[in-house]
Amino acid sequence: MMCPISVVAVVAVASALIRPQQFTAETKQPSAEELERIESKRAELDAAIARLTAAGKRADLVADVAIYSKAAEWIVRHGEFYSDKYVGWTIAGMERGLARASALHAGTPAWPTQTGRLSRALVSRVDGSVQPYGLVIPADYGKDPARRWRLDVDLHGRGSTLNEVSFLNAHDSAQPVAADQDFIQLDVFGRTNNAYRWAGETDVFEAIESVRKRYNIDDRRVVLRGFSMGGAGSWHLGLHHPDRWCSVGPGAGFSDTKKYQKIAALPAWQEATLHIYDAVDYAANAFNVPIVCYGGEDDPQLEASRNVRDAITKLGVTFSDDGLNASAVAMPFLYLVGPKTGHRFHPDSLKQAMEFHAKHAAQGRPYFRDRLRFVTYTLKYPGAFGYRVWQMGEHYKPAVVEATKRDDGVVDVKVENTVLLEVSRGVGPAVRIGGAEFEIETAGGGRLPTVMFRRDGNGWDLLGYDDTLREMNSSSAKRPGRQGPIDDAFTGPFLCVRGTGEPWSPALAAWADRSLDQFAREWDKWFRGKLLIKKDTEVSRDDIQNHHLIVFGDPGSNRVLRDAMKGLPLQWTRESIALGSRTFAPTDHAVVMIHPNPLASRRYVVVNTGHTFHDGQFRGSNAQLYPRLGDYAVLRFGGPSEAIGSEEVVEAGIFNELWQIEE
Repeated sequence: MMCPISVVAVVAVASALIRPQQFTAETKQPSAEELERIESKRAELDAAIARLTAAGKRADLVADVAIYSKAAEWIVRHGEFYSDKYVGWTIAGMERGLARASALHAGTPAWPTQTGRLSRALVSRVDGSVQPYGLVIPADYGKDPARRWRLDVDLHGRGSTLNEVSFLNAHDSAQPVAADQDFIQLDVFGRTNNAYRWAGETDVFEAIESVRKRYNIDDRRVVLRGFSMGGAGSWHLGLHHPDRWCSVGPGAGFSDTKKYQKIAALPAWQEATLHIYDAVDYAANAFNVPIVCYGGEDDPQLEASRNVRDAITKLGVTFSDDGLNASAVAMPFLYLVGPKTGHRFHPDSLKQAMEFHAKHAAQGRPYFRDRLRFVTYTLKYPGAFGYRVWQMGEHYKPAVVEATKRDDGVVDVKVENTVLLEVSRGVGPAVRIGGAEFEIETAGGGRLPTVMFRRDGNGWDLLGYDDTLREMNSSSAKRPGRQGPIDDAFTGPFLCVRGTGEPWSPALAAWADRSLDQFAREWDKWFRGKLLIKKDTEVSRDDIQNHHLIVFGDPGSNRVLRDAMKGLPLQWTRESIALGSRTFAPTDHAVVMIHPNPLASRRYVVVNTGHTFHDGQFRGSNAQLYPRLGDYAVLRFGGPSEAIGSEEVVEAGIFNELWQIEE
């Protein structure tokens, strides 16, 4: 879809309707002496880390040391001393890092087998940054080496004074663990306050994977829970990934952006991409995972639970009410309300929620389900329990998969808005779809663990081995992990490429440099990492194959962009930029877009932009972190004093399923 210049007025109206609350806290300036102490201690810790690296110590254990240096670096650079305590916490953290470094150098690290409360860290595949997480390990852990433990993933709420220093201080705690706790608890940092979206979502799964490698975890008994912003994150991750959890416990939070932010209208491409994260749109996935949701009777954020309950009621679910609480009659969905309670967990409700989790953790998550009812609006979240949508008829419209296993083992499958469907052989011996029955145990020569169905006219074909691989590797259609929008590129490994050649348009090149510089500042502050940036002359073949490339400049200034141009849906010369049926002057217009990289089809190439939301949205509600520009846009930019993000949107839209513009 391509939207004309009149949408600028819509953007202005929508912006005027949003009155973002600012969740920032006052800071205190440390003295010069305090800053000198911090820098001196960090230099000592960095030297110790360098010795560990040179000695070939395990990288994951070095990360457990390096996180304390990272915390000190970020708090100083961003001036995040929110109280007088932060200086002491920073120094104490580095002392813990030095103690770990000494033990690791001696070959006697104690924290990997420590019980109680502690902090550990991971190195993110997104940007190579060190990210912390907290653990609560019961005293009995390790006494039975064969025991596999339940893991509870706990998502924190928004904290205006949250940074690495305060997070580490809170989790490196001597507070005793409850004697009857029978699970390991993982507290995810989530790159501070992004509601576990974008790189924050990747952070959750990287933290889980890190814990799985380090501890004896039962993959079928992973609980997801959180409150406030963590409740929003639990709604999001619970309903988008229903086959990852044995139960989900969202408390408060939000599940519908426009209601929560009181937005009346948005441009068409923004309305479409709200479907990526609005959890209420995925309410049907509650059929596939046990959920206990909560809100206080006097808390406006009870609306998050009410939204999802109303949505599944419309799908035919009935409830049995018990005062303020209610239970779904035919599915494990418990709706809890804390009586006369504001924005906190009522103790009785918390007790009921934990009993719910214990019950379903004891049962464990199934690998497959005899009855599936799955919905998605984007290939970013393609499926669950052995079914994956590989191509949609139309993106950001509901694609539905319903599967029912009959007594004879044959699975009846019904789909909507789906062109390609992948099915695991584990679901059953045969599938009936579109009125035809297909045996799948030996289909494709039995060479793949899954089979692929393609809709052809009014019927369905079961693809052979070669056709299945061809469809999975296609770069001409949107596929899971290669579906956009622009912001999706920053959830996996990415590399920014700065042009160094002679630009065709000096004005555009200067604007592109400012766009990259602002992206670097915002990523550092809000996603807690340093951008990986290379000059276009330094980019290697491995860089191209292993990263999404974020290229800045024009085909004259950036050789990587010039090489990729032959596969992008635009024409770019010194005199003009043509996108669709319109032509623009590069002296004051820039194209930004995402597209499969013609140089590496499994990766994206993004042109001239980082995240499409900026400081104002980060400082406001985390509900504002939705895409602003879809898959592509043409921006009219001004002079060097113009803030990145305030350009006039001349064109914007979503590519269709074949990465084409529909006009």
